Amino acid sequence: MSTRRARPEAGFTLIETMISMFIMLVVLAGTFTAMTNAMRAEQTARSITTLNGHLRSSMDLVVRDFLQVGQGLQSGRVVGVPNGVGSQPIVRPGPAAAGACAGVTNFPVSPNITAVNVGPDLGPPINGQCTDVITTLAVDGLFDGVAVTAVAANAQSITITPAVNISDVPDVNSDNIRVGDLLEVRRGSLSVLQYVTAVAGQTVTFAPGDPLRLNQFDPARNMLGTMDQLQVQVGGIQTSRIRMITYFVDTATNPASPRLVRRLGAAPANAVAFELEGFRLTYDLADGVTNPSAVRMNAADLTAAGDCAPSACSPNQIRKANVTLAIRSEQRNKQSGYYQNTLYTQVALRSLSFVDRYK
Repeated sequence: MSTRRARPEAGFTLIETMISMFIMLVVLAGTFTAMTNAMRAEQTARSITTLNGHLRSSMDLVVRDFLQVGQGLQSGRVVGVPNGVGSQPIVRPGPAAAGACAGVTNFPVSPNITAVNVGPDLGPPINGQCTDVITTLAVDGLFDGVAVTAVAANAQSITITPAVNISDVPDVNSDNIRVGDLLEVRRGSLSVLQYVTAVAGQTVTFAPGDPLRLNQFDPARNMLGTMDQLQVQVGGIQTSRIRMITYFVDTATNPASPRLVRRLGAAPANAVAFELEGFRLTYDLADGVTNPSAVRMNAADLTAAGDCAPSACSPNQIRKANVTLAIRSEQRNKQSGYYQNTLYTQVALRSLSFVDRYK
């Protein structure tokens, strides 16, 4: 009887299986690494693109506002405020003191507020360095030189010509007046800046006790720059809406995430840039002698010991602003940390170009 030899089962040996698994793991590891690198690169590109987009849009807004500084203001690019006997300082919008940084309280005591109000190192610190504050003034071209038909006997309200409807709904011409608006009232050579506290039809009220302390009255007319004085001047009365814009750094809302904010008058501030790393301003001046550039306008510059020596620098001499804005990415990269970028630009303050440099 013959016997049949059994044929071996077809397949891989243990060694062959281990080798194939090893090769597969190597391929998978390479694929996973490539995918991880691709995802990381895509995330990096997205973070940098977002960072640069936020930086550009924030700087564009700053530049747009700076280009309009002084627009429509009277000779000297100033606007009058109450001053003299019995007057109180006008409140300047801005940040409170933080650490060694002084913060903002009031405008300098003066008969006027200038188109550019500097604030070197007044803002809260970032990485140990105080940031800057700037407040600018310009006339809103949508409500400029509008006739006033009457001033109340107590000087605390005015009546706007019916030719301009300041209370229509909807606001067809963007010329409605609202509570919180700032109005410059002019008569002859006198200019008075007032804070709107109420609007009823064509009547605009300036009640005392406003947040900027603009509405100050003196029936005896000992105080200068008031609506009481304007009331007895000769000539027609006009009014214009004033945009008072303040830029400063806010660290109070979230100390770990500084923001650049824009504040219109005394209204709540709106954030225009997040994750701020720096906000720095210098100015180019026309002083009729050396015309210094990149002036910080600090305490020394405002005396004869600064960049305008042998004279003191003046905000009225400012013709150009140099802005440095630095921000970081919102999310931190595990390998390289935050992505950072800085944008620098110069803005010619066009409406100040022909202001008397000696004024």
